[in-house]
Amino acid sequence: MDPLEIVCGPSPIRPLAVPGLAGRLWIKDEGWVGALYGGNKIRKLRWILADALRSGHRSLVTFGGVGSHHVLATALYGNALGLETHALLFPQPDSPHVRDNAARIAASCASWSPLLDPLRAGAALTSLYARLEPSGRPYRVSVGGSSPVGTLGWVEAGQELAVQVAQGLLPPPARVYAAMGTGGTVLGLQIGLALGGLGAEVVAVRVVPRTLMNRARRASLRRRTLRRLGHQQALGPLRVVHRWSGGGYGVADPEILAVVERARGLGLEVEATYTAKALGAALEELQRDPVDAVFVQTAPSVPLPPVTSGLPAGLGALLL
Repeated sequence: MDPLEIVCGPSPIRPLAVPGLAGRLWIKDEGWVGALYGGNKIRKLRWILADALRSGHRSLVTFGGVGSHHVLATALYGNALGLETHALLFPQPDSPHVRDNAARIAASCASWSPLLDPLRAGAALTSLYARLEPSGRPYRVSVGGSSPVGTLGWVEAGQELAVQVAQGLLPPPARVYAAMGTGGTVLGLQIGLALGGLGAEVVAVRVVPRTLMNRARRASLRRRTLRRLGHQQALGPLRVVHRWSGGGYGVADPEILAVVERARGLGLEVEATYTAKALGAALEELQRDPVDAVFVQTAPSVPLPPVTSGLPAGLGALLL
């Protein structure tokens, strides 16, 4: 498998009919962009894995919640390319979906270690490097894949959306809504839309604590990505919405769960950690504001085989 071919794009775009909505909403569905596993992480991994192979690494290390889509996607695609994955996992609220992902992570990763405090990732990484050093230092995959290299995948997605507008698949949107975890998706969109000639506002719906993705971290990642691209052009607006965070990563309050049910009634499946929060913000704002907008559906849709292994006790201890 060539890492530059793991994205099966462009991702489809379609209108979503929502009775009583003042604005019009289109869905850009990232769920099917990968052959093994879909979702927004695949565009980032396309560039990350190519960089890891080009630099001669034989293994990867990454970070995420115990049921992280990013960690699972990294392990699945890393295995397909002959790169074993070592994971540092932090606690996450319990759910059947999280348990399934955790079991798959345990089965797919070469090793995993608990990371009880994400802010102490540096010390955990040093310890892991010391243990793995004899076989070669792993390539570090940033949490969520949100490095300047990984963000390039979402620069491409923003340009892809501009092409879809030019093709007449939708009118030029006033806003593009997406969940914001580690920031690479929304910042890549902001850059890619500008490069594609669209002035749409990117609405970043925060789903993680501010300590993990704040204004300074966004500015740093944006600056480093632009430097890598060799561009310093003016960008369109990016606005962060905090109201739909639900109280923390993986936490879903009754309002968010109501969005999951409302979406199901519209023929759309969203999950409570990321996509329901972004969709909730979009529906709330478009209820009173008649603009054209895009909701980026970032959750994976490609079905995985049933979980056949149990959840290791150490991973179970990370479920909140």
